Amino acid sequence: MKEPTPVAHLHQGYDATHGPYFHWTRKIRQKTVGRWLSAEQREDYAVWVDNDRRMRELLGRLEALGIAKLEADERSRSPHASS
Repeated sequence: MKEPTPVAHLHQGYDATHGPYFHWTRKIRQKTVGRWLSAEQREDYAVWVDNDRRMRELLGRLEALGIAKLEADERSRSPHASS
């Protein structure tokens, strides 16, 4: 049985046309916008992107704590809700 030929050898310029690609997205006025980053830019901005991701995670956790606290507060219960 013949060994399969790697796909990379079948295409000229494989390295130039196949990843990795780095795409950074964010929301502006409730719309997602993005920008393609070069490998060099990815290295330069990696710390910032990681910090942004961590900040969003912490903000989500803080929001969840606030919601849980509010929902546990007897004063925030609707007078029309059945117990």
